[in-house]
Amino acid sequence: RRRNLAIAFKRLPPPQDLPLLVFNMDPTITDDQLEVLKHHHPSQQDVEVLSALADKYPDNPWDMPEASLQALAQVPHSECRLQFWHLHRTCEAAVEDLTAAVNVVTAACKWLESDATVVRFLAVVLAVGNLMNKGTERGEAVAFSVDILPKLASVRGEVTGTSLLAAVLRVLERDEKASPRRVMNAFRPLTSAARVVMSDVEAHLRRLQQEAQTCRQRVEAIAMRSAEEYRGDWGRVQDDPLLAQDKALAKIMETVEDAERRLKQAQEAYRDVMQSYCVKGLRPSDEWFAMWAEVSDSVAAELSKGNNGKEMRPRMVRSSSVPMQVTPPRVTRSSSSVTPQRQRTPMTRSRTSEHRTPSPDRPRRRPFTPMSAPGSSMAPPAPATSII
Repeated sequence: RRRNLAIAFKRLPPPQDLPLLVFNMDPTITDDQLEVLKHHHPSQQDVEVLSALADKYPDNPWDMPEASLQALAQVPHSECRLQFWHLHRTCEAAVEDLTAAVNVVTAACKWLESDATVVRFLAVVLAVGNLMNKGTERGEAVAFSVDILPKLASVRGEVTGTSLLAAVLRVLERDEKASPRRVMNAFRPLTSAARVVMSDVEAHLRRLQQEAQTCRQRVEAIAMRSAEEYRGDWGRVQDDPLLAQDKALAKIMETVEDAERRLKQAQEAYRDVMQSYCVKGLRPSDEWFAMWAEVSDSVAAELSKGNNGKEMRPRMVRSSSVPMQVTPPRVTRSSSSVTPQRQRTPMTRSRTSEHRTPSPDRPRRRPFTPMSAPGSSMAPPAPATSII
């Protein structure tokens, strides 16, 4: 422990300056130094041990850790003073963070009940589910459990492999007020609420409230005591800066009570949402909103997977009644080409023996020669003779 004290007390002012700084709650003490003073405040056992050692070795000088502990023990009501000082420094920032977290949950609950995009998304999910279950016992449903929302991305068709979530987003493409991009943006407040653990917020507020009440009771008890406890040059009881902090303590209590009131409003709004969505029991708020955050991530993944982050659009199908005109590319030959250009002549079918040279891949065709029908006495005509 002595080694830990030596490391921690290196960040503090010299031991001879500590008593006056702590008694006056000097603003030059930083938050880190105040945290060290509060955490390593000497206990009653440490004070008794230091007193026994001082009586046993009166001529031996104190080392830095022991000198700092002895300096803190000299300050009247140093423990209560450090407790109030630390509470006054940190309470406002802590309550602001807790209030911001509570407001996020309240806004998310109101968003689920009033946002038109979320309502439209749920209506399309119900319609697509009824279409798939048409003709079965599950068809023509009027409601569904929101627990199936994270499963939309995993349910896929056997033929196309398209997920049920992609089918829902295809339907929403035609809706300008509830497009897939709007659906993803509508779930963002719910994603922020998933990071808030209401039980931790409530426990932290309870701890702050209890600490503020304890500090207030101890200060009131100190004000009723006599001046005999102020030894040395500490002055009168009325001159103690700790006893002049009535307004600061009242403000701390008011701040904590306001945060507690906001917490109750958030809890009531969360219960109303549970009743609106017909959820059995009261689930932890972080788990409930984490389900919606998972749906938001699935929608974002579906959008980025199909269109590289762009919003999905319906495919343009060309009508079969409109002929498609295709213009072939025009090829030009340069004058420096080595291969001579072949002259194309119109091809006519000829029944003579003169044919164009066939290609190697094409079989050679025999020349046409007139033949007499079998069984007839008709002979082939004699070749014509010249009369000249």
